[in-house]
Amino acid sequence: MSMTLLVVDDDDDNREPLCNSLTDTGYKTLAAAREEQVVLDEEPLIFAGFSLDPIKHLLTRPDGQSQPLPRSDCRVLCELLQADSRVVSRDQLTRSAFGRDHLPDDRSVDMCISRLRQQLRRAPAAGAQILTIRNQGYLLSLGSARSGS
Repeated sequence: MSMTLLVVDDDDDNREPLCNSLTDTGYKTLAAAREEQVVLDEEPLIFAGFSLDPIKHLLTRPDGQSQPLPRSDCRVLCELLQADSRVVSRDQLTRSAFGRDHLPDDRSVDMCISRLRQQLRRAPAAGAQILTIRNQGYLLSLGSARSGS
């Protein structure tokens, strides 16, 4: 079974792909993940009429309008997309976006989710929304509009 881990890097100008391989046993260390980076396809991830370019950190709405995303928001969205309609915990999203464990008073993932919800609301007909699943995490709901990713 292969999953993905999003690599954290302090350099905002770095445009390397965000996703890295994960083994059955869980997350690799960030150092090991950096050494073994898996390059994503050059093609953007397509979902509910949106297009996400994880290399350029660019979200394009169904109407063609593009919006650059902060790297952390792009990593969170990539993680939610790759979860394929499964709930993703705050701890997992924090590790993916920021490279650290989630702390009780940590609101960084919540802020990423808030910004992503604002972006998704700009195309309400697409039907994509991020749901909060109490005591579990977040779920990206694509309705019936999902197409290849």
